[in-house]
Amino acid sequence: MFWLIETQEQFDKLQFELGPEIFVLPVQRHPEMHPGIYAPLCLYLRDVTQPKGFLVNYFHPEALQFDPLQVKEYLRTFKKIFTPDKKALSHTYFGTNTYDLNLFEYKEVKKQTHAHSYFSQRYHTEEDLNSVIPIVKHFEQCEIIFEEYASVIKKYVPNEYHDDLSNVFWFIERNGLKVNSAFERYFDLKRPFLSRYNSYTFTQYNLNTTTGRPSNTFNSLNFAALPKENGSRSVFVPRNDFLLEIDLTAYHPTLIGQMVGYNSPTGDIYEDFAAKYGMDRAEAKGLVFKQLYGHIFDQYKDFEFFQLTQKLIEQIWSTFIKTGKYTVEQTGKMFKQSDLPNMNPQKLFNYTIQHWETYNNVALLKEILYIINDSRSELVLYVYDAFIIDTAKEDKDKIKQILQVFNDRNLKIKTSYGTDYDTLQPL
Repeated sequence: MFWLIETQEQFDKLQFELGPEIFVLPVQRHPEMHPGIYAPLCLYLRDVTQPKGFLVNYFHPEALQFDPLQVKEYLRTFKKIFTPDKKALSHTYFGTNTYDLNLFEYKEVKKQTHAHSYFSQRYHTEEDLNSVIPIVKHFEQCEIIFEEYASVIKKYVPNEYHDDLSNVFWFIERNGLKVNSAFERYFDLKRPFLSRYNSYTFTQYNLNTTTGRPSNTFNSLNFAALPKENGSRSVFVPRNDFLLEIDLTAYHPTLIGQMVGYNSPTGDIYEDFAAKYGMDRAEAKGLVFKQLYGHIFDQYKDFEFFQLTQKLIEQIWSTFIKTGKYTVEQTGKMFKQSDLPNMNPQKLFNYTIQHWETYNNVALLKEILYIINDSRSELVLYVYDAFIIDTAKEDKDKIKQILQVFNDRNLKIKTSYGTDYDTLQPL
């Protein structure tokens, strides 16, 4: 059977060529464009046991266009769909039968066809770059990518946390952030088409970081570190009535306290430290923070929280040295000596806490998204210890449910709201 699928007859025959487990890869309009803006040009499908795949054309001008909705329904019939980036594929097809290969074993595929290299170097500023590249070259490139992942597919083990991780950040990404007409005044994007669509700009979370803590820099805009001083945050505005920020207070110390079994007398580790050593909370916060991410000072080693924390640091380091790795049991995340040169106990602990933070936040995000799933309000931004909800006034009861989620987990929060991201006021 020919590799290109562009007619109903070819699609009907395709269904006899593919078994229950396939590899799927979307080809976007531009390789760097956010996958939530447009449907892909075409979709590559390959039975994981067969010597070649197929390319279903949607919008590439060199072939007839086939109905994406029909393909979407067909994808629901497969037992397993493997893909390098489940979050990216979810903008095209979201299903419980998809599995993220890069979260299991990250690969950066650098091989390209000569055509891709040639056109990318000359036309990377063109929105329709991949429409210019011959469709047969897209097929060849997809075949190359599959071969890179074939060995990963064979040893793949399902991981519930990986599923949750890609799902929650897809839900956030697809909403986009609404911006006003002042956006271009503050952000000079060289290729705005990669992330802008009408009055929205799209975020893209990188889940494949060293610690597993997602970064969020896309199209030269770092959403995790938007400056507070120059007014640029004012361009981010609600599509509903107001933006609501839920900001976790003393998050890392609280998480560490839960991990080591520390029972805080006040419910606030900074307050505990301040009371024990006779200082105000602001001074205590600076000292606790400095010691958690540096080393514990001799004069404060009798603070129970530090004693328990030091014991955990030593346990993690001992495992890392003896076995060559340290695995976070709840997620399967593995920190390997071979991947992490020049490691030390405190640095490894910091990596572990960042990952533990992400694990807890994914659980929080799941609950928040479940609560607002059928409402106008949307979760539009995640910044480690802060969650931004584009809120409709009619959803006040749902917001109360969300705030209760944090209370149930013994997490202290500050809430603020406003009609833009720059002028949030305490709620």
